[in-house]
Amino acid sequence: QGSRVHCRRATGDAMGSASSYTDGDKTSLVRGLGASIHDCMKPTQAQVAEAWSAHDDRGAGLLGRRELLAVLAKLIDLQVTAARDDAVRIKMDMARQQARMEREARAQRTEVLNAVQATPPQTVSRDSLDRAVALAMGSGAGPVMAGIMAGYVDIPVTSLSKMKADTELLEARVDLLIRNVGNTEGLVSQDAFCTHYMEFFENAPRVLGDCNQPSLGGKDCTVQ
Repeated sequence: QGSRVHCRRATGDAMGSASSYTDGDKTSLVRGLGASIHDCMKPTQAQVAEAWSAHDDRGAGLLGRRELLAVLAKLIDLQVTAARDDAVRIKMDMARQQARMEREARAQRTEVLNAVQATPPQTVSRDSLDRAVALAMGSGAGPVMAGIMAGYVDIPVTSLSKMKADTELLEARVDLLIRNVGNTEGLVSQDAFCTHYMEFFENAPRVLGDCNQPSLGGKDCTVQ
């Protein structure tokens, strides 16, 4: 639930990020990706538990390489489903907000024009006029703004689907997991799996922000 709150906040912040972009700022897209991975794509503990239990038939709490790959695929499927459901809800909310803004724009415009065109003309406050103009601008730009934000909430679905499709990188992650936290038999516990997987989402903004050039040996770019 917490990650979805952060994701909704990040969706709103996307508009501000676009307005602060300067020509030649090549890292803005990368920073945005890092923020989206961190804020919008983390799995919940319940998702991890569901994916793990689906392949830990004996309830041993330890799994080998093949089962870990299956858990990872299942977990990403659960994340994609949740991200898709969240995107649908946000898009519906955006549509409601757009409709409400258009109604408010019409009402505010009518109120201002009725006042200035009355006989005798009535005084209109600066705030009322400014609000009417701002809402009129928003009414025109509403579809564009909604489209930008709708595209932003689709990023988790597309990104996680790509993550699952790249089986070679998933295998590399499982191999790293076994090498770092596996026991002498090459088995990994659920807690260790969860911690390692969560660290990817926590680390994404840092590795994308710090690693300006691809590196296999640099300390800052090494997956821990």
